[in-house]
Amino acid sequence: MKKSNLYLALLGLSCSLPVYALESLNDNVLQSIDGQAGMDLNLQLSLNHKPLASTSTGGVRAYDPALTPQFDTDTCAGNKLEYCRLALIFNNRTVDQNGNPLSSNAGRKQWITLKGVQGTINIQRLGIDGGKIQYAPKGETTTIERPAIYLSFDDTKPIEVRNFGFQSLAIETDTCGESGTTYCITGQTVNSPGYLDTTKYTTTDGAFDANNPFTGTARERGFLGVNMNANLQIAGKVAVFSCAATGSTAHPRC
Repeated sequence: MKKSNLYLALLGLSCSLPVYALESLNDNVLQSIDGQAGMDLNLQLSLNHKPLASTSTGGVRAYDPALTPQFDTDTCAGNKLEYCRLALIFNNRTVDQNGNPLSSNAGRKQWITLKGVQGTINIQRLGIDGGKIQYAPKGETTTIERPAIYLSFDDTKPIEVRNFGFQSLAIETDTCGESGTTYCITGQTVNSPGYLDTTKYTTTDGAFDANNPFTGTARERGFLGVNMNANLQIAGKVAVFSCAATGSTAHPRC
């Protein structure tokens, strides 16, 4: 008898539970609803590096070669180092066959070439949030609100910079003009881009360090090298918002 009473009680409870059906919302209702969302991103930029041996677990991590990405000698092999570069050129920076930039035959481009480029930048936390910003328009004391996107950083999770830089810097020149067959230096009839020049140091050059420590081959010619390892700590928020450039709602900095 007790079991029958229990079953009846449960049946009555289940029958008494309310049931709600989903209702569609029109555009007017949706426009009246305010919401806010955010996200935390972890971004890592790695250029010509082998994968990280480990990742950070929070806090400042000291530089440790065993836990730091190193130059990728598979991608940047000793016989293909010219494809691991970053080259920049300024407009109208050209020279003639003798290196004169003022000549009427100046058609050979010159490149600022960073050789052996490498580096890993690990942004452990980048916060993106939606919100509002209040400001007083020019010449007024009352404030108005604008929607804004907030970018935030956590100083307990610094931006890690590891083996970031380049092995050598040089100014390289094309062998011919832009057309490929004009303004060529003596002995050249087809243009070879300066940023692909493969000239390396030899034993007779007298360079104090003519060997590439990563590939075991001769080092590429250049006069400057940079390598950086650091932890960059940033705290605070950056607000990105739109405002009228003119009129009564203009922001003082617009």
